[in-house]
Amino acid sequence: MYFLQQSRENSGLACQMLHKVQQHTDKQKQEQKKKRKQKRIRHAVVTCMAATLINTLTRGRRKPFFYISMRINVIKLDT
Repeated sequence: MYFLQQSRENSGLACQMLHKVQQHTDKQKQEQKKKRKQKRIRHAVVTCMAATLINTLTRGRRKPFFYISMRINVIKLDT
């Protein structure tokens, strides 16, 4: 009987610890997601600026040496 009670308490503790670890990893994942989103936005802004700069530089020539295809990833904003 004592052994059963002891194992039940231990399993309860294990569950609590597991839950805490789970919460911690969830928090980390959330932060990583946020960082990735910020990086994507920054990347899009830089791409846009570079494209406009090159377009203004090559506007005077009739046939610019290279054409910039402006590709900005669609930024999905989680609600």
